Amino acid sequence: MGAVDPFKAPVVSSLSVRVVVDSVFDQFMPKATHPMCTIEHVGRIHSNLNSTLAGEWGLSLHLESRAGGATGQYLLDFGYTPEILTRNFDLLGIEPERLNGLILSHGHRDHYGGLGGFVVHYRDRMRDDLRLFAGGKEAFREKWVGSRDEEPASWGALDRAALEAAHVETVYCEAAHALDGPFTTGNIARQSFERVLPNTLVEPTASDHFSEDERRGRLVPDRHPDEHATCYVVQGRGLVVVSSCSHCGVINAIRQATAVSGVSKLHAVLGGFHLGVAPSDYIEHTIAELKAMTPDVVIPMHCTGRNFVARMQAEMPEQLVDWNTGSPLHLWRLREWRRPASTAPTVKGDQRTPIPRYKNAASSITQILSQMRRRFAEWPKVADAMIKAVIAMARYVAMAVDSAGLLPQAEEALAQVEE
Repeated sequence: MGAVDPFKAPVVSSLSVRVVVDSVFDQFMPKATHPMCTIEHVGRIHSNLNSTLAGEWGLSLHLESRAGGATGQYLLDFGYTPEILTRNFDLLGIEPERLNGLILSHGHRDHYGGLGGFVVHYRDRMRDDLRLFAGGKEAFREKWVGSRDEEPASWGALDRAALEAAHVETVYCEAAHALDGPFTTGNIARQSFERVLPNTLVEPTASDHFSEDERRGRLVPDRHPDEHATCYVVQGRGLVVVSSCSHCGVINAIRQATAVSGVSKLHAVLGGFHLGVAPSDYIEHTIAELKAMTPDVVIPMHCTGRNFVARMQAEMPEQLVDWNTGSPLHLWRLREWRRPASTAPTVKGDQRTPIPRYKNAASSITQILSQMRRRFAEWPKVADAMIKAVIAMARYVAMAVDSAGLLPQAEEALAQVEE
């Protein structure tokens, strides 16, 4: 048997994420800015003023990336009901013909509930070889809900036969799997302090790793062996991890994505972090681990919980980005850039002569920041935030346009600006 080639994560030049379904739609969501992304909150639907976007418990995200002139589009998860999913999908003008495929993060109804109706509604407009990428066969097994005070009740299961009848092929991605832009992590290793917090019950199987005595004659806690994360490697930015519900732990999901991609720089993490029922010390531990990973952007959605968001506002306010149903978040966008002939560096042996333009730009930025400090002297926190944003933008512009190995000179100039 020949050697298996190591997994190679695809790289994209841009990524946009649109929230198709989540719990809240706020028509008067205030405008927001962030140095690492463009946020376009949706208000009225001008193409249909007689309707509006709707929120429900659940999550669905439209993902669009570009690489080498090609576009990849996927719908990740499908909300709780097909009525809300198809309503918002239509109002937002997303074209089913352009979807490369469908991705299911795990087998919970608030993530697969809209799938069956969505496929029925749009099947004749979608590609003939439509595929659903799931983390494992366990995504199709029946789930049960209950508590100590009540008998468990069935929460249903995803209808595999209905998908097959609609000619939707299911691909099981137990290992890392490259798609047209994104990649999935495969099964998420449990390698942190995190544990699966109380949620659904299942009929036990060997994959749940319970003992025979534990399995005998009763339902057992769902350990979500089928859960996987959807990720991107964005050129010049780093790793983007979409952890839709994080039953296995958002830190575990990030570590899994890092391990399979080989990319250590975490640019962004978004999705449901499943901390709504977590105790305060667990939330604090999660934020401490997340802070150590130094992400540029954190977008908590769905099941994350208000307590985590409140602590993020205190601990990592510059990374926190708010969301709204319908919002397209153009988080990472790089433009092609060609170096003008007049700015080409001179090369002498192995020594490159720094381009004076970097020093001139640093001088100009320094003058701008000095003016900002004077103008906002009475509001030092505002001034500091704006200054950090300008420096961050300058640094990433330098990374984006660098094609002659002069990034160290640009970093040196920006370091002088920061001082």
